[in-house]
Amino acid sequence: MIYAGVVLVDLGGPGGIVDALVARHGVTQAEHWLSLGPGDELGPALLVVLVLPWLFQASSDGTGYLAQRCMACTDEVEARRAGIVFAWLQIVLRSVPWVIVALGLLVIVPPGPGAVDVAAREQTFVQGIDLLLSPGARGIMLVAMLAALASTIDTHLNWGASYWSHDVYGRLWCEVLRGRKPSGRELVWVARRPTWRW
Repeated sequence: MIYAGVVLVDLGGPGGIVDALVARHGVTQAEHWLSLGPGDELGPALLVVLVLPWLFQASSDGTGYLAQRCMACTDEVEARRAGIVFAWLQIVLRSVPWVIVALGLLVIVPPGPGAVDVAAREQTFVQGIDLLLSPGARGIMLVAMLAALASTIDTHLNWGASYWSHDVYGRLWCEVLRGRKPSGRELVWVARRPTWRW
């Protein structure tokens, strides 16, 4: 949000971003980037892009993350509220700043002529940080990106430990193969020691 705010101030607000896009890239390209609806040729393609991931990827609608928030609630009403708040925060509050930064960087660090190099375009995010933000804000961005990385790694390690201890060790090894139910303390030890020897 800090980055988006700096981009907005640098370009003179939302109207300034639009004017700068038109001045730098022309009306047709600016309208293409700013259009919220698909063009005539994109209708079926957009439908495929929106529907197929939802059908084939369980987490595309936030299922796992949304389930975590709902299961932590005390009752059904609170779970509904948590789902609505999570969806709006995830979609609006988290996504809108990214759109502002992306549109602003199309003006501040414009793409070169010819074919777009994806790796070079991804570097513009960091180039914009270097060009626009103060040293303190750069530090906050670095810490935020490292925190996001650590959060993702921690989540997957916790999920892996949970699958390992409950599904593989608890259900398969203890209940199915050995005919006994493991204690909670035993499952905690197994989750902490993935090299556990049986």
